[in-house]
Amino acid sequence: MKAIVKGINWLAAAVLVVAIGLAWLQPIRFFGNPDWASPLVQLALVLGLLVCLNAGRLIVRQLSAKQYHWLVLGAIGLVVVVQGWLAVNFVDVARADAFYVRQQALVLASGGHQWQHYFMIYPNNVNMTLLEAVVLKPLLHLTETPWVFMNGLRFLWADTALVSGLYLLKRWRYWQPGALGLVGIWLVSVPVAAYGLFAYTDVLVLPLMLDSLALLTLSQQVGGWRRGGLWLIDGLLVATGVMIKTNLIVLWFALVMIGGIVWLQRRWSGRQLFGWLMSLAVTLLLMVAVMQRAQHQAGYQRQPNAALPATSWIAMSLNPKSDGQYRHDDFALVNQ
Repeated sequence: MKAIVKGINWLAAAVLVVAIGLAWLQPIRFFGNPDWASPLVQLALVLGLLVCLNAGRLIVRQLSAKQYHWLVLGAIGLVVVVQGWLAVNFVDVARADAFYVRQQALVLASGGHQWQHYFMIYPNNVNMTLLEAVVLKPLLHLTETPWVFMNGLRFLWADTALVSGLYLLKRWRYWQPGALGLVGIWLVSVPVAAYGLFAYTDVLVLPLMLDSLALLTLSQQVGGWRRGGLWLIDGLLVATGVMIKTNLIVLWFALVMIGGIVWLQRRWSGRQLFGWLMSLAVTLLLMVAVMQRAQHQAGYQRQPNAALPATSWIAMSLNPKSDGQYRHDDFALVNQ
């Protein structure tokens, strides 16, 4: 088993090196900004950053446990302050898909049941719209402009990944300097800030991998009904993510594989493996039934002939003139 894991790690490292090389050598026009620094400057900056990070890690290792504890708490406080400032001062204008999701969610939250034709073409965004409508409905009773509250809720949800990551670092004994490193990354991470402000599916699935792993790790420390309860919560969390963003099914399959590996390591019995697999299957089927019922109650009816097939995304990315980016004329051709 160790040999297999070691081989997988080396394969992942090789893939990462190739990906970094390709990304470094790609034409910078893809970014739509001719003022990007040259690849040589970018490489020098990355090397300098790695040197600074390594020096910082050595300094942090020399701190006492109490000093390190307060340093981590201060960094977490800074994350809260920055996210609060962002939530209050920035509101997403909701363009493209996010615009249709927001407008339809407002209609549903106000008691309407008329669906735009957009959702017949893109049924993958229906469940996200239903969830946003559920959140908006009570907020609209408090204010006519609930977007700051929505920003705050999205940041709170994204930060569950930070909590899960800190728990895993503590559990795996990488707390010092790992915890400060994770909080620091969370503080300066552009995706965390952007997804917290962007009213779309990305932020909903952002923390699921870490949250799921933390729940599974915690379930290893308990037994009986507590373990079963944590398995159900984990399954419901991932199943909800799959319903919101279908390509997250890869995480569901990953959990199935993790269960098999734990069983091969003889840390689970055959009965426990069966219980784990059953919890994943039952929660996924349950969420499918719940979301279908919610769609029906909201007045949504699918139109299979209008919906774009999943392969349309592949077809629309094959235009060499657009660097794989979405273009309306490509969509029109595929849709036709």
